Amino acid sequence: MYLSAFLLPLNTHIAVWSLSLFGLLAIVNGILTRSFRQSKKTLLYLGILMMAINICSVFFSDNQKEAWFDIQVKLPLLFFPIVFFFAEPYTKHQRFRWLLTFFSSSLLASLIMLFRAVLNYPEYGISSFFYGYFALFHPTYQAFYFCFAVITGVYFLIKEKEYIGKWRPILMVLTFYFLGIIFLLQSKGAFLSLILVALFLSVYWLKKLKNKWSKLVVVLAFFFGILVVVFQSSRVEAMIGDLKSYSNLTEQERFAKTSSTALRLNIWQCVWEAKNEIAYFGVGNGDIKTLLNQKYRQHQMTYALEKHLNTHNQYLETFVGQGLLGLLVLLIWLVVACVESIKQRDILKLMFMILLIANFLPEAMLNISAGTLFLGFVFYFLFSETRNLKTL
Repeated sequence: MYLSAFLLPLNTHIAVWSLSLFGLLAIVNGILTRSFRQSKKTLLYLGILMMAINICSVFFSDNQKEAWFDIQVKLPLLFFPIVFFFAEPYTKHQRFRWLLTFFSSSLLASLIMLFRAVLNYPEYGISSFFYGYFALFHPTYQAFYFCFAVITGVYFLIKEKEYIGKWRPILMVLTFYFLGIIFLLQSKGAFLSLILVALFLSVYWLKKLKNKWSKLVVVLAFFFGILVVVFQSSRVEAMIGDLKSYSNLTEQERFAKTSSTALRLNIWQCVWEAKNEIAYFGVGNGDIKTLLNQKYRQHQMTYALEKHLNTHNQYLETFVGQGLLGLLVLLIWLVVACVESIKQRDILKLMFMILLIANFLPEAMLNISAGTLFLGFVFYFLFSETRNLKTL
């Protein structure tokens, strides 16, 4: 299990084999020792139901090859609910060690990225330190991994004082350092999710702190963070510019734009236009691109058609593929997880859910293995039952 935590930030292709081995051993051990005692199975059942709907949608897809490939990518979302159904509940200390391993590996990954950027500088210039040139894999998903490292550091600083001890100042510096790495990756989804996490933490600290000056510092720090993100990120600046100009364009001019923000808005418009074709059960996961490509041709969206772009929104992607039924199950899965986090007063789970819900807005994160592998394992790892895990 700890090997998977080490490999995830570095290489997802190798991590999948480590996680698969862990999962199979956990299932076998659970069956042989009868050690599986998960009393709260709602999220596990919802996860399996969500995947069952995806599998059923294969059979009314015209493009069977694409449909089965989509299921292959999403297999971790079926595999890990089963794994944690059988797996022996872990302890608070085991959770801490897994998180610490992931945090340390994220540091190693960032150093490799910086070293590689220095080597590539003569060829790519300053671009080697930003976005796709800088990331080890897709920058949006790598940024999401670093976001998880950030909330892990925050969680350690707030709730794991007994474990971190004298390492607290170093941990604080590394957490801010990861924010710098995320800035270099220039993921708008990461920026959005971190702003929401910052807002959540501001409210959290305002309730916890009694000194009015401490409260003022928290609020000012939050707004300063927003200003830094908005005015220092070229991609955020470009996004704001696109949003301002978009409403003043004609329909033909809108669909001719190829910036990332304009493309998303245009694709979402295409989904809205096709809502009657999607209805209650969707078009099937194999025919999502077919439907979108038809709309791209209709609106002469050449770039989107050439790249076969997905909806870039997980809620819409699920709606197109599995209809209102699939979207409803996805939303219930997220709501139940949020409610459970609040009931348990588990700040790490709450921050993770903020990251997840926010990143689902600009990306179809369940369409790529880097997304399903990480979410499939980490989600059920965090929400599976634990032994001697104190209320946070």
